[in-house]
Amino acid sequence: MSRLKSNSRKTFLFKAFLVTILLPLIISPLHFIKVRNIECGTESDYCLENIDKYKAKYENTSLFSAKRMLEKELENEVKVDSYMVNYKPPFDISLNVRDKIVKYRIYSRDTGKIALIDVSGYVLEESDEGNNYYLIIDGVGYEVGSKIKEELFFSLRLTDDVRKRLTVSYAFFKSAHLEVGLNDGNRIIFPTNGDRKLLVGSAVFIVKNLRAADSDLGRIAGSNENIIDLRYKNPVIK
Repeated sequence: MSRLKSNSRKTFLFKAFLVTILLPLIISPLHFIKVRNIECGTESDYCLENIDKYKAKYENTSLFSAKRMLEKELENEVKVDSYMVNYKPPFDISLNVRDKIVKYRIYSRDTGKIALIDVSGYVLEESDEGNNYYLIIDGVGYEVGSKIKEELFFSLRLTDDVRKRLTVSYAFFKSAHLEVGLNDGNRIIFPTNGDRKLLVGSAVFIVKNLRAADSDLGRIAGSNENIIDLRYKNPVIK
C-alpha cells in the first residue's frame, strides 16, 4: 500500500512537472507575439467597414490580448448578430462576423432621419438613405442600440403584415393608434396592440367588400374613400 501511494505521488509530481514546463511553451507565444494582420473571414458589412480601425488599434498588441479585446468589442456591438475570433497561423487574426439584418424602418418627421430596426426591435443605426421606410412617426426617434417601445414595435410588425396583403401608400404611427393609407384612398385605423392576424384579416375582408360594392355600383376605384376603424369590437366604417 505504501509503495502504491509512493508511485501515485511520483506520477502526480511528474504530470505537474510536465504541465509546468509545457504550458508556458504553449501559451507564452500568444502573449508575446504581436499581431501581424487582422482580416475579415466572412463577407460582413460591419467587419469590412471597421477592419481598418481594428488593424490600427491592435497592430502592436499580442495575439492573446487582441483576440480577447476584439471578442469584447464584438460582444457589445449592436450591429453584430454573432461572431468568432480565430487565430490564423502564423501571426494573424480572422474575424468571422454575421451582421444583424435590417427588418423595419421608421422615419421621424421631426429629424428627417430614418431609424433602421432589427427583427427584435433594436435600433441598428440612423440613415439618410431616402424614402424607403415603412412607418412615419412624430418625435425625435430613438438612440442607436435602444429598443423601441412595444406599441411602436407592434405597429411596425402590423404594417409589414398589411403590406403583404394590401397595397399601402403610407403608414403613420400616433400615440394611440396606427393609420395605414391604401393606394385606393381607403384608410385603416388600427389599435397598437391585439391579435395581428385577426386585425389584418378583418382589414382585408372589409376592403375587398368595399371594392366589390364600388364595382357593383359602377364607381371608379378610389373615388369613394372610406375610413375603416378597427379599434373597437365592431369595426366602424365612415
